Amino acid sequence: MPDTEFAVFTQHGKQTRHCHMIGTEIYTVIEGTMNIEVEGTVHLLAVGDLIVVRPGAFHEVKRGTEFLCHVLTVNCGGPKDRYEK
Repeated sequence: MPDTEFAVFTQHGKQTRHCHMIGTEIYTVIEGTMNIEVEGTVHLLAVGDLIVVRPGAFHEVKRGTEFLCHVLTVNCGGPKDRYEK
């Protein structure tokens, strides 16, 4: 699909609090548990759980747990669509 990205990352991946004005991100936990903060609320996700982060929602995957995660970004605007807070 055009304008779609797929990534796999673990707790070792570096992520800062950010949002996308165009892209929608879908995080799915494959192994372990993952804490992700979206707009001030921390969500604990376990194997099989997913969360959809809509455009404009600031979010950050938190460190502290071990996990393997898939991230699908739809309507990806690339690096120019990433805004840090």
